[in-house]
Amino acid sequence: MAGLSAGDRGAAGYLQARAAETISEERRGPPSRAQVNAPAAIRDTIVAAAQKYGVDPAAMLKIAEIESSFQPGAKNPRSSAGGLFQFVDGTAAQYGLADRYDPAQASDAAARLARDNAAHLRKELGREPSAAELYLAHQQGAGGAAKLLANPNARAVDVLGRDKVLLNGGSETMLARDFAGKWLSRANGGGAVTVRSTLPQLSDQPLQLRRDGTMRGEAFDAAAMRAYSWRVEEGLSTDLANAFQELGDDPAAFAGRMREIHDYYLQDGSLADPEAREAFERAFAGRSRAYAMNVAAKHEQRLKAEEQAAVSDGLAARGLDLERQAYALGANPEGDRILADQLERSSRAVDAAVEAGTLTPAQGSERKARMARVAASARVQGVFDNLATPGEKEQFALSLLEDWQTGEGPLAKLPFATVKSLSQTLYRDARAEANAKDGAARIEKARIRRLLEDDVSSIEATGKPVDFASAGTDPDTIAAALTPEEHAAWTAKRELAGWVFDAVSGIEGLPAEDIERRLAALEPAPGAPGFVDAEAVQAAAEKRAREVLKLRERDPALAVEQAFPAVADLAAEASPDNPESLLAVVDARLAAQEALQMPEMARQPLTLAEAGNLAAAVIRAGDPKAQAKAMHDLVGQVQGAYGRHADAVLRQVLEVQGVDKRMATYGASLFSRMSRGDAPRPADQRQGAVLDETAAAERAGTGKAEALALPPQKAVQLLLSQPELAEQFDRKYGTGASERVLSQRREDPYRRRVEGGVEFVDDEGEGFIPDE
Repeated sequence: MAGLSAGDRGAAGYLQARAAETISEERRGPPSRAQVNAPAAIRDTIVAAAQKYGVDPAAMLKIAEIESSFQPGAKNPRSSAGGLFQFVDGTAAQYGLADRYDPAQASDAAARLARDNAAHLRKELGREPSAAELYLAHQQGAGGAAKLLANPNARAVDVLGRDKVLLNGGSETMLARDFAGKWLSRANGGGAVTVRSTLPQLSDQPLQLRRDGTMRGEAFDAAAMRAYSWRVEEGLSTDLANAFQELGDDPAAFAGRMREIHDYYLQDGSLADPEAREAFERAFAGRSRAYAMNVAAKHEQRLKAEEQAAVSDGLAARGLDLERQAYALGANPEGDRILADQLERSSRAVDAAVEAGTLTPAQGSERKARMARVAASARVQGVFDNLATPGEKEQFALSLLEDWQTGEGPLAKLPFATVKSLSQTLYRDARAEANAKDGAARIEKARIRRLLEDDVSSIEATGKPVDFASAGTDPDTIAAALTPEEHAAWTAKRELAGWVFDAVSGIEGLPAEDIERRLAALEPAPGAPGFVDAEAVQAAAEKRAREVLKLRERDPALAVEQAFPAVADLAAEASPDNPESLLAVVDARLAAQEALQMPEMARQPLTLAEAGNLAAAVIRAGDPKAQAKAMHDLVGQVQGAYGRHADAVLRQVLEVQGVDKRMATYGASLFSRMSRGDAPRPADQRQGAVLDETAAAERAGTGKAEALALPPQKAVQLLLSQPELAEQFDRKYGTGASERVLSQRREDPYRRRVEGGVEFVDDEGEGFIPDE
């Protein structure tokens, strides 16, 4: 055999050159610490196991590289992890690994573990996991890796547990993303795993084959050929592994690289020897076939996956479109026929995918059943949603089981349990809709009722109805919310409210006698049509009359403000800083009270509230001395503000607030002196101190005779109703007091003389006082 010529590059030189080219092309930089030498036997064992279980050999090599630097006897002193892939006791037992330090057993178990981890991560991530993620799953388990990737901002110890993090180079404060990133980065290593053979230094000299026909010579030649073949196979294994790693996803490129490797090896002159050539071809065929089959299988799997994804997406889109069409058909009477045609077309598409092998028959059947179920449900839902009322929807839901029993329509092919569940769901939806509508109707009816009550009250009080349009209500809404009987009752109430308004309108501005005449005119005629309504109008008018007259008795000034808007306007504009405005208000009030023919003794210049405000300072004073000073200030304030009406104002203040008699006497005496233009005497100024020493004043006999008390409004009313009490009235309030009251007597609409006594009406109802 010619051997290696000086001008040709032999097998040894080729193998060494290819190793250098691999490093240059793959790493494009100086070798890293992770770029370790993978012994050929270890590498072949790992690759064979990966190919056996359909796992990426590059990922398996990277795991072994990180875990043990390809050392089968590696042992972690801090845990039970050991062997080429650092299996711990639990995982080794789970995968039936008897000897974790045996490379073949460890590689087989690691490939099965990687296959399971890849399946789990594929499900969790929704994509193919990377080689780095497969390593993370090998280290932390598939569940742990998925949790780290899904919870990047959590603490790693909270996700995995303290021991798993600390035993793998992490810290208690490290976040999940940082811990995962640490190992993902190491697993990525700047690129894929680069393997290279530990090549012996081969001689450049040609093979010295004896070929002398002797037994000794043949033995020598055989030994030389075995050594040479071993080195060739070593180089082939390295080059083919690198080609697979680089081009394993591209069958055409991988085939081209194999031809390149094959042709390049044939340039070695040593292969001119027939035996050497035969050994090389046999080795190349054996080595390359496994890689070629793996590349083809991966490519076929990828194409199959792409085809399945495309078919799945297409069928999903068709199913979604079918669902939309089924729902949109709604109440279309041709809906069932149209839906059946569309479903048939979709079924043919599924059958075509099954025939092409993209779907299995079981997958095809499941797809068609799902399409039928989704289409039928959408069709039923569309019809249901197009029905007008909840009642119609309830009936439709209950009829689904009857339709199913007939074996016709889109529900016919569905299981009974599915149809029953759909019927129950739709029935409950209809009931919920009915309940919601009933609740909304009740709320709306309550709102309408309140609005109608406001309408009746407004007509009765102001003569004007409610503006329903501004309240967001129209006649149709009112009619829909009421029964015919309720609507008729409301109409009658509105009419009655109008009659009441007419009966009481302006009653506040009538004298008592005119009020009595109006009430008499409203007396219903017995047996006349409309007696009930007339009686109700009279009752309402009498109630209003009692309210008006009661207010005149209790607070005359306020009563005339409510009766005459002009008086109310003057009161609103009056100011304590403008005495003229106060005088104008009092003049108007007294004139209005006179116009209403109120008894002169009952007329008041101030409202009760105003009188109370003026007397507040005197009332709040704690002792007689302070009260005397407050009374002195009050007299001055009243005289300055009310001028010619000061006398009447002061009397009202003293009467309304029930001031102590001695203080009232002091105030009246002081006011009388000041009203005559006389200055207060020193004795007047000292009287406050005297009142503070009541007991001493009484012993000294300096107390003055009490002035006659002012008659309160109740006493005036009692005298008006019982004139025979005039003598007692004069004894208490002064001679001539009863005459002044009785001379202005008017007919009291609350009382009227009848045979045997007096009928009266007060806040508690009607009554009768018999004559004695």
